[in-house]
Amino acid sequence: MTFGLRGLLAACAVALALGAQPVGAQSIGAQSVAGDDRAVFAAAAEALRARDHSTAFDLFEVLAEKDLPEAQYILSALLWEGRGRTRNYREALYWALLARLETLVAVDALTLAIKGDQESLLAAKRALEENGQIGRSAEMMVARLDPLVLPEQQAAVVDRIAARIEAQIAEGRREAVMKFGILNAELRAEPDLEAAYVWFSVGRAIGVIGAQDRLDKVADALEPEALLAAQDKAVAVFEASAFARAPAAAAPAEPTAEAPAAPPAPAP
Repeated sequence: MTFGLRGLLAACAVALALGAQPVGAQSIGAQSVAGDDRAVFAAAAEALRARDHSTAFDLFEVLAEKDLPEAQYILSALLWEGRGRTRNYREALYWALLARLETLVAVDALTLAIKGDQESLLAAKRALEENGQIGRSAEMMVARLDPLVLPEQQAAVVDRIAARIEAQIAEGRREAVMKFGILNAELRAEPDLEAAYVWFSVGRAIGVIGAQDRLDKVADALEPEALLAAQDKAVAVFEASAFARAPAAAAPAEPTAEAPAAPPAPAP
């Protein structure tokens, strides 16, 4: 199976055409191709068109490290094809799984935005279309790589992604909480629903969009004893996290009663 240069360029064109940043994108998780990133992405696409695969790879890698799912998917396709770097199925799987994670987080949030925010409806729909296309492509890539990467190697890739996300959580990045929950619920060979519950619970506590729906689904799949254990662990994880240590807003000052007016001085 080969994606071919035409397919990669088509993916670039879609990303650039639909890359207007939706309202509230920073709170959603997956990035949009906008601003300075858009210029870098366009340069990467042009390098790819000119068959300067090494330059294209370098530029896409910069954006992929910034969690841009379009760049992550294209990087995985380049590694699958052996363009810009030698063919590497494990690295291709790494980037394809990251792209899949980013788009799952974005689709959750954008779906809710479409339901509830009429002002940004069009932008949200366009971003949802883009993330849906990239997510489906990344999912297909993962499926093609599955028989080519040994189970223990796949587990090592997932652990590497987990370490990346843990570092983001330590930095206080809210969207990373959702990624960690989804990784445990959907990307591990044996889903860890208790761990997924913990992180969706933290996401709910700090108001991450989409956390409540995923939390409810995982809770329904857990036995009562496991659910209670996950809740206890969520308390400990939250209290030890950067989110619980965030400085609280100063409480409003308590109103003070006015001092009674001094009696008028007696007339001389």
